[in-house]
Amino acid sequence: MKKFRTVILLLILSGFCASLFANETPVSREALLSIGGSAGKETFENLKSSGVLKLNGSTVKNLLEVQGCLIAQGATLGSLEILGEVNLTNTIVSQVSTISGYLRAQGSTFKAPLTITGYKAVLTASKLASITVQKQESFKGKQIIELKQKTIVEGSITFESGKGEVHLYPGSKVYGPIEGGKLVRKN
Repeated sequence: MKKFRTVILLLILSGFCASLFANETPVSREALLSIGGSAGKETFENLKSSGVLKLNGSTVKNLLEVQGCLIAQGATLGSLEILGEVNLTNTIVSQVSTISGYLRAQGSTFKAPLTITGYKAVLTASKLASITVQKQESFKGKQIIELKQKTIVEGSITFESGKGEVHLYPGSKVYGPIEGGKLVRKN
């Protein structure tokens, strides 16, 4: 019995000692950011996150998927698929993107068509290729796109609900047609 305890104790101790010298499995930055967090001047091929994701000077070459909140400053992004709130400052989005929720962009560029499912987007000193605002079955009011401080929309703005308004502030322009909504000039 004593010999049995000694053997068990030696096995436990050897397991403990082995664990002290075991190599830790490295965790990727993508895995760490999958539950939210912050990234600086880093480059990712793709990134998927749930929670609050903050990007400061980061690059996502292809798809950025977020369920929660995206806050990006000085970022270069490929395609966005966002469910939640988006706040962009001095950020470039180069591929077709979809945002289901609220969008606020300042000094940012959307080089490809943007699709929004939400009731409001505020774009300040920004440039966009085109905007489609999808109909929200649960929302019966007006869907509003605010264009402020020389924001430019090169193409069309389409409201699928037929109940849209583009609030155009001085210096901002829409070069394409506004479909399913009306233009409201603001001061």
